[in-house]
Amino acid sequence: MSLPNYIEIFSENFLTQHCTITESGDNPEYMYDQNPNTTWLSTSALDSTDEQITIVFKDEAGTETSKTFDTLIIQNTNVEDFTFEYHNGSTFVEISSSAITSNTDENVIVDFASSVSASQIRITLSDTMVADNKKQIGQLRVCKHLIDMDTVLTNFNRQNYSKQGHYYLNSGNLFHWKEFEKIKGKLKLSNLTLTKRNTLKEEVSARNSLTIIFYRDFDDNDIFEFAVIASVYEWLDRKTQLFELELSLSEK
Repeated sequence: MSLPNYIEIFSENFLTQHCTITESGDNPEYMYDQNPNTTWLSTSALDSTDEQITIVFKDEAGTETSKTFDTLIIQNTNVEDFTFEYHNGSTFVEISSSAITSNTDENVIVDFASSVSASQIRITLSDTMVADNKKQIGQLRVCKHLIDMDTVLTNFNRQNYSKQGHYYLNSGNLFHWKEFEKIKGKLKLSNLTLTKRNTLKEEVSARNSLTIIFYRDFDDNDIFEFAVIASVYEWLDRKTQLFELELSLSEK
């Protein structure tokens, strides 16, 4: 069995509750609720009817704002064909080489050929894997790739956190309940150049949020949005002039 490739670190998800989402389906908030199992569904169940999702990026004050992104992550989808466009200030323009056809994966990661800066993005959904089903999306993430990880060593000390409990009934049977489970842990990054160290620290300082793909080629369900919940620990090897950072992460 081949070993999985290195993890990938991205910016925060630019799709938040502050954005305006225009679509014709149900529950658009499910696209950013941190739960891939709750799904946005289109109104139509016909493959002959395309569905469009338009996102306007906004800040916490509700002001439309431009974002720079190069990656879209779509989880728990049944869509075969996607087209991605950005608004150039006058009209929507297709993002070069980004269209996906004949998709068979529930999780889709779209890497653009180059980064895009825009305040609006539009996604067109065409056929579904099983003909004439409602189109669905469990999670939609719009992010920017932060650093090249090819020479970086990583170690994630993962510990799941859950809200759950149990008690015994009068009959002696065990009753167990569970409301949710999240992951947390410490991510240690070694062999960081000064440039990579600065990029990560600036991102954490500005937003305290990261999106991480742990095993793209191994298990593409392991994609999470994290809050950085403590100050960054940092070491410098003065001989190699390489840095080591430790990030305390909790899933949002």
